[in-house]
Amino acid sequence: MGALDALRFLDQFDTASRYMVSRPGIVRFRLYRSLSPAARFQFVNLAQWRSVEAFTDAFAQDEFKSLIKGGFDHTSQIIVAKPWHQ
Repeated sequence: MGALDALRFLDQFDTASRYMVSRPGIVRFRLYRSLSPAARFQFVNLAQWRSVEAFTDAFAQDEFKSLIKGGFDHTSQIIVAKPWHQ
């Protein structure tokens, strides 16, 4: 990912994250950036939600879809998991 793509991604992430924090069920999130420019994933967002339903509902809203439509063309992978050890 080049520097311009990274800036475009961060701009879209900022817009999407402002929407997400307005949704019920979000607890916290943190965006991490790889130290290696050769890493497969340059950014990893770790988010905690109160429930899977709250998470999927936030992504299903037309408002969210319109925020990201036509935005940064990215490759991403979403993994939903439960804590193994607390």
